[in-house]
Amino acid sequence: MKRIVYLIGIAFIFASCATESDGFNVTNLRCEYLANPEIIQHDHPRFSWHVGSSVRGDMQSAVQILVASSPELLPDAPDIWNSGQLECSDNFLDYAGDDLQSARDYYWMAKAWDLNKQPSDWSEVATFGTGFFHPSDFKAEWIAAASGEERAPLLRKEFEVSKKIRRSTAY
Repeated sequence: MKRIVYLIGIAFIFASCATESDGFNVTNLRCEYLANPEIIQHDHPRFSWHVGSSVRGDMQSAVQILVASSPELLPDAPDIWNSGQLECSDNFLDYAGDDLQSARDYYWMAKAWDLNKQPSDWSEVATFGTGFFHPSDFKAEWIAAASGEERAPLLRKEFEVSKKIRRSTAY
């Protein structure tokens, strides 16, 4: 009878450990300290995240960041940057891929490994947009008051839209 109780106790301990390692996750993704920023002005931004674990004292031992031009490419085919698994206990990492393009949207996700080298699931997909990085990126037609008009005119420009607007960004 003691052996059965002892074996049941050991089985319970192993089951508890397996469940606890499932509680390691990556959340609260930030780009330049912001959640899903519409526009950042850095072509090599800093990513940060929180790591949670149901095991007391557990921490991150490694991380991997993926960046893509479309959320559908994550996590299987990131086309912008794959950091690979990096030994890192810090919860931030600077983007180290090719320069990002001006006025684009990017999507990213993260995975971390715990102290026992067990990986988390991939995080949710986060996003960030970029502004204009170089003066040559600005291709605007300036609007101004006609000569002789009032001193503080209302400056506006009317235009026709031929497609359904899904999103609009003013820089």
